Amino acid sequence: MAFNHGFALLIGVAKYANPHIPSLPETVLNDARDLAALLQRPERAGYKPKHVRVLLDAQATREGILDGLRWLARRAGAQDTAVVFFSGHGGRVDEGPQRGNYLLPFDTDPTDPQSTAISSDQLTAALSAIRTQKLLVLIDACHSGGSADLKDIADRSGILKRSVAAEMYDVLKRGSGRVILASSRPEEFSYVLPGAPNSLFTQCLLEALDGKAGHDGEGHIRIFDVVAYVFREVAQRAAAVGGTQHPIFKVDMMDDNFVVALYRGGEKSAQGITRTEARDLLRLLDMSPMAPADEVVAVRDFLAQRLTLGEMEMLCADVHAALARAGYDIPLDLETVGAVGVSRALAAQRLVDYLNRRSKLDFLIAELKRSFGFAR
Repeated sequence: MAFNHGFALLIGVAKYANPHIPSLPETVLNDARDLAALLQRPERAGYKPKHVRVLLDAQATREGILDGLRWLARRAGAQDTAVVFFSGHGGRVDEGPQRGNYLLPFDTDPTDPQSTAISSDQLTAALSAIRTQKLLVLIDACHSGGSADLKDIADRSGILKRSVAAEMYDVLKRGSGRVILASSRPEEFSYVLPGAPNSLFTQCLLEALDGKAGHDGEGHIRIFDVVAYVFREVAQRAAAVGGTQHPIFKVDMMDDNFVVALYRGGEKSAQGITRTEARDLLRLLDMSPMAPADEVVAVRDFLAQRLTLGEMEMLCADVHAALARAGYDIPLDLETVGAVGVSRALAAQRLVDYLNRRSKLDFLIAELKRSFGFAR
């Protein structure tokens, strides 16, 4: 089989033209190369080689990256899956006419990022030109052992500082069907574990696409599968070596748990989470009169038993969008409800309690029904 509807632009920048921008480890280039290789393996992700473009170091100039995004916009149709991967430096300007968040191409001038780097607004515009509503953007732009030295840039240029702010990801997520997955929070590093050929984030991403993540039983890996695996594994492995790293997930409007790649070349096998089990609970909630307290317990237990933390984060995004459409300005993500870095059971309890206190649990139930394909 081949995943004919998949397209990818993969970018890695480790060595910069400007000597004031510190180099990053070779793992940055390995990340882009290895992801390209796995995507194109017919017995794994199944992308056509001509559907995958890789830009490394001197190829990844500002114009080279923007041209790559234009290529993706031309090639990826409305029903295709598009993947954009960037591994390199990120930076920000806090004030003045160049204020903003930037990804740093190979030819960035740290004294003039507005003209030589790619701002979040410019990247958003380029992503908006891609027609598909199945777009996955992966950003690994805060590397341990490299980006901490970006303080030197601020000292010398007086402008560009290390790391991007969280607001960048909020800007990038705008658009239907657009998923943003970043390697770490702004105050954290994206680790490379001792002896590893890849960054921790990309290693877990590669494992997910190699078949270790969940799957739909029909030979596909879907976005829920990838996010859930990366969220769990990155946090656990960083903690195991005494570090702290939590990926960032952002999505605005998403109606489909879309296919990212083939599962082991299209291999069909049983699902870990069955739709039948989900529908049984949802029918119970929909058709059987339940006391409010019993309904709370039923939903809480279902989330704890059937959804990973990554899937709960995606559910939060869907519920938040539904609340916004109904005119309710209620912030909602795992961090808001106090469910980051806790067990699935505690995360489920806090999420359900948060919505129940605001009399909005029905919005969560409605999104569960939609996600699992059940309607009255």
